[in-house]
Amino acid sequence: MSLTQTSEKSKRIANNTGAIYIRMIVVMLVTLYTSRVVLQQLGVIDFGINNVVAGIVSLLAFFSSSLSNAAQRYLSIGLGEHNTPKTRLYFRQSFSLMVIFSVAIFVLAETVGLWMVYTQLSIPASRLDAAVWAYHFAVVSVVCSILQVPFLAAIIANERMKMYAYIGLFESFARLVIAFLLAIGNCDKLILFSALSATVSILTLISYILYDRISFQECRISWIWQSNLVKEMLQFIGYTMFGCLAWSVSNQGMNIVLNIFFGPAINAARAIALQVSATIDRFSSSLITAAAPQIIKSYAEKDINYMTSIIEKVSKFSFFLACTMAVPIIWETEYILHIWLGQVPDYTVVFTRLLVVDSLINIFFQPLSTAANATGRIKNIQIYGRFITLAALPIGYIALSYSANPLLAIFAIIATDLAFCGYCLIDIHKQIDLNIAHYIRHSVCPPLILLVTSMTVCWIMRTYTDLDGFMRFVLTSATSILSCLATALLLLSPSERNYLKSFIHKK
Repeated sequence: MSLTQTSEKSKRIANNTGAIYIRMIVVMLVTLYTSRVVLQQLGVIDFGINNVVAGIVSLLAFFSSSLSNAAQRYLSIGLGEHNTPKTRLYFRQSFSLMVIFSVAIFVLAETVGLWMVYTQLSIPASRLDAAVWAYHFAVVSVVCSILQVPFLAAIIANERMKMYAYIGLFESFARLVIAFLLAIGNCDKLILFSALSATVSILTLISYILYDRISFQECRISWIWQSNLVKEMLQFIGYTMFGCLAWSVSNQGMNIVLNIFFGPAINAARAIALQVSATIDRFSSSLITAAAPQIIKSYAEKDINYMTSIIEKVSKFSFFLACTMAVPIIWETEYILHIWLGQVPDYTVVFTRLLVVDSLINIFFQPLSTAANATGRIKNIQIYGRFITLAALPIGYIALSYSANPLLAIFAIIATDLAFCGYCLIDIHKQIDLNIAHYIRHSVCPPLILLVTSMTVCWIMRTYTDLDGFMRFVLTSATSILSCLATALLLLSPSERNYLKSFIHKK
């Protein structure tokens, strides 16, 4: 690959990352405000009813992320091979599978799920009819989200992240408009909210379909069924689904373990800490999302050198970006939680700090997982590797049996996640001959140096200043961001530094 081509691809990743970051920040802020308005308009009871009935449908469609990974992987492979008929085949087969999954979800939701709404949920009798209507509309929304999977995958595989951002912004602002419409509606607000939310889901699906139909020649809707391809795709979906399920069992299982030893108060502390650490996950995943298509396409093009270079750069830069948010959170956890919650449960502060560290560790897993998706050999990571993360449950239980310290459970999670990342690195080395020593030297050591440097600079600043409260938070954040940026520039390779300069000049 020529330097010009490499530069263009790198620029595309940078532009796409920017679009995804803007989408993420705006959507997050709008969603937070929308939730507040909806809660005010619906009231606590109806707000809770809406969430619980929507949760039942979401539970039935827990495998949607596995479907998305499979569709994106196969479309990226077809595009990377520059084989339009093959890409069209992958799209049509993905769409056919989504139709089947959608019908299955609809049938389950309108039988088993509806039975649960009528007989298992605790809903005031006066609100049961409204709850049932809300449930039906939630089913429509989930079916639309499954049907849009191949269309969204085509946009990401073709690296049209600006359109992905535009549609995401449209959906968020449309839901904000719905929240304000509740104030002037004269009918039942829960039913109105559910109906309008389903309408937004339908419009979002139509937007994806129309854009793909106009922009991509491979996106032509028709029924197709190739048994060998279906078997291959279902196997890929199955392995990914097991990985998601294992992660969920590990996560929820640790809640049960903590509850057994310490009661619900400690669960509240961990739930709050997970919400904070999730912001780090979202912040770091944007670069992964932007780079994933090129990782998969470069494998399809048999350009393993470029593929490994993207993996190394994404690992390093994702960590760099995450540190700008993680370091202030670690230092100012008490202040942030106090402003956010007022009353902070015991252990929340230390749980938050440890789980932020765990989120930083998991950054290294994401590009390695994408590399496995590219090769299609995901069994080791999604099956055997996930047993490593599941080991946190017995390890945590045994540790707590000997010492009643809830931090031991979090240490078990961190230790198994570290082991899991190591296992993934070894597995990818075997698959694409990724040089482990080179990866550690160029993608692991620089981020660790940056983290230690930024933490040290912030410690010095806090030690020699008398500021407190908001001013200390602002100064800590500014110091962290500046120290991270300065250290990152020093840790860049000469080629990375030159590219960054040329990219800034072009902008």
